[in-house]
Amino acid sequence: MTSAERGNNVTMITVINATGNSTQPLLVFPRAKFKDHMLNNCPPGSLGAAIKSGWSNDVIFLQFLEHFINNVRPSIEKPVLLLMDNHESHLNISVIELAKKSGIVLMTFHPHTTHKMQPLDRGVFRPFKTFYKNAMNNWMISPGNAGKSVTIYDISYLVGQAYPHAFVRNNILNSFKCTGFYPFNENIFTDIDFLAANVTDRPIVNTEACISNESINVKTAQSSLPSTSSIVLGEIPIVSLPSKSFIVSPEIIRPHPKAKLKKNKYFKKT
Repeated sequence: MTSAERGNNVTMITVINATGNSTQPLLVFPRAKFKDHMLNNCPPGSLGAAIKSGWSNDVIFLQFLEHFINNVRPSIEKPVLLLMDNHESHLNISVIELAKKSGIVLMTFHPHTTHKMQPLDRGVFRPFKTFYKNAMNNWMISPGNAGKSVTIYDISYLVGQAYPHAFVRNNILNSFKCTGFYPFNENIFTDIDFLAANVTDRPIVNTEACISNESINVKTAQSSLPSTSSIVLGEIPIVSLPSKSFIVSPEIIRPHPKAKLKKNKYFKKT
């Protein structure tokens, strides 16, 4: 999520499960210190963090993992599977140790597959962006905000407006279904989905000579025209091409005009 302050991003971290539920989000603000008023009007139970870049790191994700444990209550006897991408903050040793101790099995997606396999990307984030933009438009045309720009302190309100509409049970269930995780479907992807990984299915062209070295003369017959007109076409010489060349330059077909030699009108006196 971005604000009108150019280059300032606010990151949102959240989790959904296959039963249609979600946890409260964690918002990462581009500030040196986090203050409670940054979460005004955000979904109840949301967390906040601050870092100058506005992006998540290993410390912030560890904070979110503790938030996840407090809400989900996993254990060694009842472990949970947490699907994530390969962001470096997810692979920190402190995160791995806490997950292992708490009964969380971490699983990351292969690179360049999240657009097909990550449930949040497939069925939740798109409607969330739509509702977020609608909330922003409504905020900007409201009487008290006419002419104002959206700042990072307004984003929590916009998230609070969009989050309940996007993170609904139907969207969450469909996001797990279309990725094949639940209900499990190993044939959810067809060969067409993997075509982008193929180099080509065209045969390799033989680059050996296929054009004769000899020049070709094309004789054109006299065109059959009405009796009132008669045009005779002569022979058109075609320049021979090298045997290993497949490129015909326009210069061969129509050479560049050559300029005439300029006569020197001035002579030196001896």
